Amino acid sequence: MIAAPQSDFPSGAEIVLGRFSAAERALLKQDETALSALSALSVFSPALTRALAARPEPARRLFLDRTFEKRSEHKDLKTALREKLGRPGDLAGLQTGLRLFRLEELVRLAVRDLTGRADLTEVMATLTDMAELCLAAALEEALRFTAERFNLPPDGLGLSPIIIGMGKLGGRELNYSSDVDLIYLYRPGGSSPGAPPPEQLADAVFSTVTRAMSEPTQDGLVFRVDLDLRPGGKDGAQAQSLETARKHYLFWGQPWERMAFLKAHPIAGDLEAGRWFLSELSPFVFRRHLDYTAIEEL
Repeated sequence: MIAAPQSDFPSGAEIVLGRFSAAERALLKQDETALSALSALSVFSPALTRALAARPEPARRLFLDRTFEKRSEHKDLKTALREKLGRPGDLAGLQTGLRLFRLEELVRLAVRDLTGRADLTEVMATLTDMAELCLAAALEEALRFTAERFNLPPDGLGLSPIIIGMGKLGGRELNYSSDVDLIYLYRPGGSSPGAPPPEQLADAVFSTVTRAMSEPTQDGLVFRVDLDLRPGGKDGAQAQSLETARKHYLFWGQPWERMAFLKAHPIAGDLEAGRWFLSELSPFVFRRHLDYTAIEEL
């Protein structure tokens, strides 16, 4: 029996290196730091390694240019996302851009983590920044798509959307497997003549955001979106006006909803309106007095 030829690289890394040219492989062979980083990724995250193999350009930047040695600051992530997105023509283009951004930055972070370059604080901060930036970009494009769908001018929707981050996202504590807990709100305004009602427009906008983030494609997804913490829970509308949501919490809010808002934070859309909304909920979230019934419910 003829033995298979031996590779100069770790076996798991070959799935990525198979997309490199002979010259690039020769360069990497001489770079022990980059080779060690790729080896760590292939051993501890086969799924990310396979995803990276399907997109060789990010792999070249990461390991030939050693971009994993530099931490991705918020401004760097924002620039990288805008470069990946450009001006997408449709939802599919938006989904592709978001997922390519996520792949490269997630692999960069994972390599930094696996090689001891990133601590827990950096991991959580970077993942949270990625989620917030992707949601903001998805919302911006969803507004444009919705205006085009209903033949309205760019500023003709007549609503200000707000995305509230809850749970680990609101507390800036995301980990690699986290979903994003969100509440979708909007503030109605003056819409163009003939425009659909604001609740219909808001539903269209936020449905696009959810699909942009969590609908599976050939490139996977960005983050899973969980809307179960919205007013009324699973029985509540996907998106609600600020006033409707405010009245719900102040008059009918449940103890579990009070606890959910301890880490709430506006992350996209009309941030000022989001901060106003949270300030209005302070009497509900932080009760001045607790009776025995409230203590028992908690």
